[in-house]
Amino acid sequence: MLLRWLLKLESNFLALQVFCEKAVYHTLNLLNFDTSQKLFVGEGWCPKNRVDDVRLALDRAVRRANAQVPSMVEERKPSSRETPPTYYRINKFTEIFQTIVESYGVAQYHEVNPAPFLITSFPFLFGVMFGDVGHGIIMAAFAFLMILFEKRLQYSKNEMVQNLYKGRYIIFLMGVFSIFTGFIYNEFFAIPLDIFGSRWKYTSESNMACGIDNCDVPSEVLPPLHPYPLGFDPIWKGSQNSLLFFNSYKMKFSIVIGVSQMVLGICLSCVNAKFFREPIDIW
Repeated sequence: MLLRWLLKLESNFLALQVFCEKAVYHTLNLLNFDTSQKLFVGEGWCPKNRVDDVRLALDRAVRRANAQVPSMVEERKPSSRETPPTYYRINKFTEIFQTIVESYGVAQYHEVNPAPFLITSFPFLFGVMFGDVGHGIIMAAFAFLMILFEKRLQYSKNEMVQNLYKGRYIIFLMGVFSIFTGFIYNEFFAIPLDIFGSRWKYTSESNMACGIDNCDVPSEVLPPLHPYPLGFDPIWKGSQNSLLFFNSYKMKFSIVIGVSQMVLGICLSCVNAKFFREPIDIW
């Protein structure tokens, strides 16, 4: 039993050693070898504010490897023919929004980054389509728990958990905007919220409702003088044309938001075209 364990340990050690050697040679293949000075030269792009970090990393590697020859970092200005790669400074909050933008395409160097505008527009458009206070609370609470225990979930090997973990902030915002639009639609799990009391009432003198403060003549079906303070009046849910009215409103609201996003994209294209002096890109 002990011999079998030792053989297994030795095979694992050899596999790890081979893996490390392959990693070293793979890294060396990315470098150019200068035969005259007998040194390896590597070129790459680095943000200006991270150059010192590169130097510290190389010094740390030299000390760990007990190398006799130090590593050097030289900065040079890129030529006019070279285009630097696109780099955006992100954090754990903006990472998911930048990922969504780059799934459609990566902006060129010096182009406007649309990700900051996506932080509000994407969750809000979701809330327009999924406006419900109850469902929004569940989404926001679930995402808040993931944010609260993000250090535990960070190293989870479950693929589904990892996908939810990466989108925890956008799920939280979608829940918050769903709560907001849910108050506008006055829906809590598809049930109307009568928080402030309906501003309409039915009478025996008419088949249609009239305003509670403007119902001296019920047959005239006059609207209330003071409408419902927030969102739709809950009496709309009991009307015969409620489904037609709400679907029409949500569709028009979504179209307004969608067109606004398209106009924003055109404005950003105009800014890029002006910066690069290419007016044809506007059209």
